[in-house]
Amino acid sequence: MRKLSSLAAAAMIVVASSASAQTLSDAAAYVALMRTAVAGLPPIATSTILGDRQDGAAFSVRYGNVSAGDISNSLNNFTATAVLPAGGASTISLTAGASAPSSGSSALVLGIAGDTRLTDLPMSDGANSTLLRMGLNGEFGYSHPTSAHLLAGSVGLPFSLITRGGSRDAMRFVPFITPAFGFGDLNPDVGTSRSAMKFMLGGGVGLYNPTSSVALNLAFQHPFVDGGTTQFGLGLVLGGR
Repeated sequence: MRKLSSLAAAAMIVVASSASAQTLSDAAAYVALMRTAVAGLPPIATSTILGDRQDGAAFSVRYGNVSAGDISNSLNNFTATAVLPAGGASTISLTAGASAPSSGSSALVLGIAGDTRLTDLPMSDGANSTLLRMGLNGEFGYSHPTSAHLLAGSVGLPFSLITRGGSRDAMRFVPFITPAFGFGDLNPDVGTSRSAMKFMLGGGVGLYNPTSSVALNLAFQHPFVDGGTTQFGLGLVLGGR
């Protein structure tokens, strides 16, 4: 293993890299993705994904844990997110919080995201058949650990299974998965900026009751970077109904 001293000094979380399978740009992209809301936090099961009407602003408290790997120390990311309706089946989200590595400096985390429905496909001919919903989402994130600026972004296609019918006060479980392309850039105060684009896979399950203003998301994000790990987390959503 070859130490990535320049990136470690800038991002405070890069530990090591394999010279044959891992590039500095890949490691930099992974750091930027995991220390921002783009991959460092569980995705929110928005009203777009749930197929539920959002009547007002919702507030989400999110926690994401990234275990230590070959190119990163462990991370604990904490943020608050405001989710605003933007039409019949679209939302805009604004995020602020902190990223705290097991070794090194904590960092401010800021982000903006949005999603919209593209199409609904009934899984059968019944009036209350399960819907396969396909959407489009995008996110941009920023973080500022000591001696570096991190930028990340993603564009994805969320797919969710929406069960219809049943009583209004019944609990709903909506699984979803989002293949995406993510971009990460690490720009140290001293040294060379490095960036890369990586394939990502996120997903989870949204749990909610249409008559309640409280919902729960259990989710993950995984950038496909050699030596990287998967982020697992949860989010508590208040309001919106």
